[in-house]
Amino acid sequence: MKLLLSLLLLLSLSFNTQAIDVTHSLEEHTVHYNLFDSLSIPAEVAERLQLKRGDKLAYLNIAIIPKNGGFGIEVFRLFGKSRNMLQQHVDLEFIKIEEKDTTYYLVPVPFRNEEIMHFDISVQISSKDEPETFTFTRKLYKSHI
Repeated sequence: MKLLLSLLLLLSLSFNTQAIDVTHSLEEHTVHYNLFDSLSIPAEVAERLQLKRGDKLAYLNIAIIPKNGGFGIEVFRLFGKSRNMLQQHVDLEFIKIEEKDTTYYLVPVPFRNEEIMHFDISVQISSKDEPETFTFTRKLYKSHI
């Protein structure tokens, strides 16, 4: 399954966004996030993970990595919203993907061609921590695959 994570990160390179892989720094962890075209996921992988594919569907990929090294970790709580330029909000429903050594999260993001989307992401590492929120913006394009 590590191959799947590598594949998803590689596929994100083919999606036309303003930035490929971006990070947000927490106290002891780094949040890595990117968007990629859902049609870049091979059909057999999408079927195995029960992921939808479509020319107007992207996936937001999030992994939380300890700063002292290691792979993606499971967090206590991960939540967020997306909103378009009309300020229409949609709650993000994260899909937890667990592999032998790592955990990461995917969320489907439907959009219109050339739509600018804002993402408000909150991460709570443990039940003792307060959630930390960060925001980023991307312009999404219809797939031509």
